[in-house]
Amino acid sequence: MKLTMNKNVKKILLCGFLPTQISLCTISCINNFQHNYSKGNKEYFENLENDIGLNKLPYKLSNTLKENFAMPINVSYVKDGDTFLDSKGNKYRLAGIDTPESFIRKNNQYIPTIGIQKKYATLAHKFTEYYVLKGLLPSYSKYKFRPTQIYAVPQKTKNGIFDYYGRIVAIIYYKDEFGRYHCLNEKLLLEGKARMNYISLSKNNIFYTNNVKYFQLLESSQDLARTKHKGIWEYYNLFSKIFPN
Repeated sequence: MKLTMNKNVKKILLCGFLPTQISLCTISCINNFQHNYSKGNKEYFENLENDIGLNKLPYKLSNTLKENFAMPINVSYVKDGDTFLDSKGNKYRLAGIDTPESFIRKNNQYIPTIGIQKKYATLAHKFTEYYVLKGLLPSYSKYKFRPTQIYAVPQKTKNGIFDYYGRIVAIIYYKDEFGRYHCLNEKLLLEGKARMNYISLSKNNIFYTNNVKYFQLLESSQDLARTKHKGIWEYYNLFSKIFPN
């Protein structure tokens, strides 16, 4: 079946791998997954890891996008859990993390993923969309700790601050209504919405980062989520279905 894409989807270069057929032995786990995660908006506000935030940004402010400086941005469109666009048309990729794919590219067409991969991709997408876009809308003003401002902190890559696809690789922070700052990359890992990926402390690695403190933050966040079996770590036998590559 041919997928008809809107203009926003066409603007973004997607890359992925073919989804794997889910075996019969995983059906019971999938049923449990559907039951546990059919929570609507409660997914954003309940049963989250403790995150009191920071009283100030750990990076200096800037009015331009440059390495390890925080620039205020306005997000206009969220493609998936780890990729979005700002109001100026800049594309961003969240540094050091990877959320399940919503679409894959096959024969120059964009095809939606299926099954458990699609389920977790949708959860990550909605989570990120709330914290960088929807949560700032007046309709969400009744919720505590809602985001009020988004900041992008570009990271050094082999291509300046860009990845292979021309996206700005960045740490994303949001300021909540009480003036405290939270790292979205970290939060996605803490809640089991993403895995740590595309980042390394090895200088020979294409994804090398010199931001050791940030690397360690991601490591500790993922370790906690894995230990608590949160999100993508809840069913180990399904992990290869969520990330078939």
